[in-house]
Amino acid sequence: MRINFLKLSGFSAIFSILLLSSCATIDASKPKLSDDFVRLSAIDPSIIQDMRYSTTNNFTGGVVDGYKKGECILKKPAALALKKVQAEAKKQGYSLIIYDCFRPQKAVDNFVRWVNGGTETNLAYYADIPRNLLIEKGYIADKSNHSRGFTTDLGLAPLKPSQDTNRQYYACNSRPDLKSLDFGTPFDCFNTAANTFNPIVTGEAAKNRKILVDLMAAQGFANYSEEWWHFTHSSQPKDAPRYNFDVE
Repeated sequence: MRINFLKLSGFSAIFSILLLSSCATIDASKPKLSDDFVRLSAIDPSIIQDMRYSTTNNFTGGVVDGYKKGECILKKPAALALKKVQAEAKKQGYSLIIYDCFRPQKAVDNFVRWVNGGTETNLAYYADIPRNLLIEKGYIADKSNHSRGFTTDLGLAPLKPSQDTNRQYYACNSRPDLKSLDFGTPFDCFNTAANTFNPIVTGEAAKNRKILVDLMAAQGFANYSEEWWHFTHSSQPKDAPRYNFDVE
């Protein structure tokens, strides 16, 4: 943009120079978040982040649309509540481990296209249901609460490295997740064994699920009963909009 300073005088010229200077200092590599979204790493960097959809380590086998970085982004009240959960978890020898947070609508649309792209099964994620029926059976949604910014998928990890290398899951047992405690299934296991209080899940796995639910409930998070890892914070308004910006 060309400015003819000869036509400007006094305050106008000074203001124009300051405006151009401030525009030049914007750091485009760190996009600003709006509408009360924050990065969880800025709220509590001690919380472990294992953001699966920014990698190929997820049920689609590829990086999901909209995940330009493995970064947990949430509405501020939910992030602050997770900080409180983390403080209590540490007292019991655990850390939260995050698998997903804000999920842009473009990622949800990616899931829908993926579901409709095949009919196979997969022992690691969906052994009993063909891929093209995962939406119909309720395991994947075409509209997600994650897109509102108050929902997170997570588990608990031991503060000290786990020695439990021989765990046997009730489903999806070809991919035991040794980073976390034993929850009876890994994250994103599309099977009824992942239902939070499924009575077939007993022993250490059932105990760990209850610990997680209790820790989260104490700070206002409600569990989705069909997925032990899925929680939404009570600060979410009933009419909360869904968003579609990239995770970066």
